[in-house]
Amino acid sequence: TTTFDVVLNNNIFSGNRGYGASIRATSYELATTGLINNEFFSNGRSGAYIGHRDSVLSMIYASGDSAFANHGSGISTIQYDNWVSLLNLSGLSSHHNADSGIHIQQDAEFLSAAVVGMPQGVSGLLSGLTGLPEELAGFFQPSGGVSASDNGSSGILAEISSDSLALGAFFDVAANRNEDCGVQALVDSEEGVAIALAGSSQNLSDLAQLGTDVLGALDVNLPISIPGNGQFQANDNSGCGLVLVTSAEDFALAGVLGAETSGNENDGTLLFSDSDNIAAALAARVVASDNGVNGLDLSVFGDDAAVGLLADVNASNNGENGIDATLTGDIAAFLT
Repeated sequence: TTTFDVVLNNNIFSGNRGYGASIRATSYELATTGLINNEFFSNGRSGAYIGHRDSVLSMIYASGDSAFANHGSGISTIQYDNWVSLLNLSGLSSHHNADSGIHIQQDAEFLSAAVVGMPQGVSGLLSGLTGLPEELAGFFQPSGGVSASDNGSSGILAEISSDSLALGAFFDVAANRNEDCGVQALVDSEEGVAIALAGSSQNLSDLAQLGTDVLGALDVNLPISIPGNGQFQANDNSGCGLVLVTSAEDFALAGVLGAETSGNENDGTLLFSDSDNIAAALAARVVASDNGVNGLDLSVFGDDAAVGLLADVNASNNGENGIDATLTGDIAAFLT
């Protein structure tokens, strides 16, 4: 087995004319790069750049890092032409960079999965699974919220694609006062499933408790616990607060559970889902007020079925509509 394994731990990268740190791996069976408790600041290009290409399994993870005042992005990751691409950026901050705070470019033939702000309860649940390959155990350990504010472009810009399954998850993020959008994720699967989710661990915890209570009422003892009290904010950005765009052949889902997206110059929350078969978009426990355009813009296009779900949303005092919803499909349903 050919392997590439590099971990940067407790370093400072500052004042370089190029990148603070540039790490590249090409054509390995297993390529792993970790960033732990580093500082990247005042560099001429991105603070940290990690590129993995043409490998069977690519894994990038980071936790405890700080990236600020760089002339490019704070943290930039590229995973292209791999069989599986995995990314976990949690418990870190990236602010006051000239470009995006975090820029993710991810592609894989089978599976692309990017997690920003892994909730601690989910991290503990996944890392404790029996039978988990040793190579994956460390990947699930980083957890905690992510701060990406006051950047010259988006706070977080993610472009995630896979032939079969593409997943993007953004939890406990603070992405405020950026010159473009707070969080912008484009998730695409040409032949399969694309899912983009955002929200807070506080609401995941409540949802898990509700599931436990419902199962208990049915005399099913299956405790589900996801501890967490984090929040999701994407406020006061020059573009949109939160943008989730999904497209897929079989199934596409864009969903937000627990978020504040207010005071943005464009839409507060924009959800777009498009599929040749079934497409869905859901927004629950969202505050999207005082935005320049719509509080919530929800567009769902599914050739077979288009489904929209709205629950416990406050979209008030926006420049245009509180919610602007469009659903198109042989079967179109909007539930609220």
